[in-house]
Amino acid sequence: MDIDTLAASHGDHEAAHHAAELIEATRIHLATAKGKISEAIRNYPPPIPACDQQFNHLLEERHRLGAALRRLDVIKEQILSARDQLEAIQALIRESPDLGSL
Repeated sequence: MDIDTLAASHGDHEAAHHAAELIEATRIHLATAKGKISEAIRNYPPPIPACDQQFNHLLEERHRLGAALRRLDVIKEQILSARDQLEAIQALIRESPDLGSL
């Protein structure tokens, strides 16, 4: 359901509730993905991780997911209308390949 339809049919209270649910679902999805990557990094076999492309990729992915979680926190903490909050969350989802399933 798009933001205009949600706001028009259910009002700001419903839109705010939807935004809160979407924030929580996004946070769970990002935190789960970051946890899996952190686990893979912890279990990564030696000997020379700094020279290993896959290991470096895992480090980059963990950093990117952490940045997305911080951005989500900013969206949640800002004083925004429900509509603006939903638009910000939807932009984050569009820009993050990890969130395509939300």
